[in-house]
Amino acid sequence: MRTIRTSISRCALVALSLAGCQWTEFDDLEAKAWVQSTEKPDANSNDYGVALARGLRTSADGGTLVVLGAGQALYTELVYTATGAASLDAKTELKLNNQFGIGNLDLQPVLIADTATDDVALVTNSGGDGSIALLAGTHTMTSSQIFGPSTPDAATYMRVASQAAAPKPSQILVAALDAVYGSGIMPQPVCHLVDADGTPVSVRGIAAARITQTDFDDLVVWSAEGKLYLYDGNAFDGCATPALPLSVPVDVGFKPEPNASMHLVDGHFLVLAGHHQSDAASRIAVYDLTAMNATPAREPKLIGAPLDRDGMKATTILAAEGTTYVMAGYPLASVDGTVAGEVLAFELDVTTGIDPTPVATLHDASPESNQQFGRALTTFPYNGKSILAVSADNEVFAYYQSPLYGETRR
Repeated sequence: MRTIRTSISRCALVALSLAGCQWTEFDDLEAKAWVQSTEKPDANSNDYGVALARGLRTSADGGTLVVLGAGQALYTELVYTATGAASLDAKTELKLNNQFGIGNLDLQPVLIADTATDDVALVTNSGGDGSIALLAGTHTMTSSQIFGPSTPDAATYMRVASQAAAPKPSQILVAALDAVYGSGIMPQPVCHLVDADGTPVSVRGIAAARITQTDFDDLVVWSAEGKLYLYDGNAFDGCATPALPLSVPVDVGFKPEPNASMHLVDGHFLVLAGHHQSDAASRIAVYDLTAMNATPAREPKLIGAPLDRDGMKATTILAAEGTTYVMAGYPLASVDGTVAGEVLAFELDVTTGIDPTPVATLHDASPESNQQFGRALTTFPYNGKSILAVSADNEVFAYYQSPLYGETRR
């Protein structure tokens, strides 16, 4: 497979307008630039682009992207027209300190997008001890609280049986230490998770998957001890006694930090992506959640070999032109002798796992020191297709075209 180093334009957007940008001066691969660069929109945040999420789930004409800022916590949406223009939707901008008392955000905030609705949720410390703030909505955010813990370790949208009559098809589950907390229900559901021997399971990543049921989700957990578990989705509703796992726990061989990434592919293949801040170690691995052992009992099965490559901080899954890729951000990677960051694309096959040789390398054509290119990643619908978005230090890049897919603008 051929590795492509993609040069991307650095056309600064004045007042978020593309007027005056001479795209052909920047890209050395195409006559028309592949990527649109949007810089920090205003002075409300001094650390723009700490997290990204798709905006609307379906965008037949253009697309939207949710971008968070820190320094002063800020929620924004960038709107991309079908022809490639970009603008900040001022109506959606929220200064989270003013509206909700959220003064700042973590280095990598817990930002999740629902697969069943257009909702996006931010889960964060509420600014004091004893509660977590849950901000969720479409084009705006409303606030609710999770009482008890102070800091979230992970979160996911999921559907459980008791929510069949709920106004929304999915609800938010928040994990903190060894417990998971429901939202939107009173009294607030809480369920403690344990191993088969009763040992508390501290959560570092969670995902919802249809494994044992057809209409409702089960809960997949990646623990602080590096083990992978499957729990009955009804744990979402709270439980009188600690919940026992439905599966034989599998040792992933890597102990992730909080908010570890867990991506589902084809419904039951799970891509785990965890990292450490202290030693830069990281691991990406693929598991089949439906696998059974000889007993028979459920036991997630590793597909292929794990990918261990230091420095990974963010991942997303890109499905493009019949191929699935794990896109991985390495914001401290050296590019032409400068610590500027890069994004690598690894092919994913659900029968053989992750190919460890990247098929594409994306970075800034004019790398700058401490640019942190690749610190957050997502894909979002654009003109009916899925395209890649990458954030750097106070800058967001939307790829209208890449080595992995053709032109998406009209």
